[in-house]
Amino acid sequence: MDAFEDPNYIAGCEARTGGDLLRARKCFELAAGDGNYVALADLCDVCDQLGDFEAVYTHVAKLQSLALMSAEISYGIAKLFEGLPGAFCFGHAADLRIKYLLNAAEIGNPMAQLEVASNYWFGNNGFTQSADEARRWVHRASRAIQLPEWATEILRNDV
Repeated sequence: MDAFEDPNYIAGCEARTGGDLLRARKCFELAAGDGNYVALADLCDVCDQLGDFEAVYTHVAKLQSLALMSAEISYGIAKLFEGLPGAFCFGHAADLRIKYLLNAAEIGNPMAQLEVASNYWFGNNGFTQSADEARRWVHRASRAIQLPEWATEILRNDV
């Protein structure tokens, strides 16, 4: 089942939207217990809002363990952190996003590799601008997928 179609996840989102953070927490706990890493990330956010920082640390540690096992999960977690407010995880959402994005790229997710390349090329999202690093990541991604036009342009500029 898709993480976003999980009934417990959906109920958690509805509860959070309605302001019932305790119910949202319970629903996200159920979904996360079934292996839904998206719910686990949302559970971190709800626990943060509730002020249960010990639970936040525990759930972030679980996310980190999951991310190390799978490039797809690591990339998914990076994308989740992209949309979270700065207060999430004590203001470290951007740092965590970069960490998971780089992890996903290192272990072979071609979409993460292209995103890292783009960040290096333009110097965005906490990455220092580096044409060499951008090219290196585009080359890695090119082994697995057909490159979009912007990535092909980076390779054309290869010296």
